[in-house]
Amino acid sequence: MILTKDKILNSFRQAAKISDQICVDILPFIKQGVTELEIEKNIIRLAKEQGCPHLSFKTLVASGVRSALPHGRPTKKKLQQGEFVFIDFGVKVNGYCSDITRTFIIGA
Repeated sequence: MILTKDKILNSFRQAAKISDQICVDILPFIKQGVTELEIEKNIIRLAKEQGCPHLSFKTLVASGVRSALPHGRPTKKKLQQGEFVFIDFGVKVNGYCSDITRTFIIGA
C-alpha cells in the first residue's frame, strides 16, 4: 500500500498521540513496589488497547541507579520512593514509528 504525504504525516501524528496518551495512562502504575517488568507489561497492554499491537522497539524501563542506563531492559526490580524511573517506548501506525522517552520520580 502506497501512502500519500498527508497519510504518512497523519500516521506519525497518530503514533505520537497514542504514545503521549500511554504516558498519561501509565502514571497510576508508576509507584513504589511495582516492578519494572510490570510497567513494561502495562505499556504493552495500553498500546494494544489503543489499537497498536506492535511497538516500535523493545520497551525500556529502568529505575534507581539503573535509570542511568540508556538501554535498560526491565527487570524484577521494584520501584522505591524517591527513585528516578526511565521509560522509552513507541508504537507503530501504518508502519510508521513513534519514540517517546520520559523520566519520572517516585513520590514526586
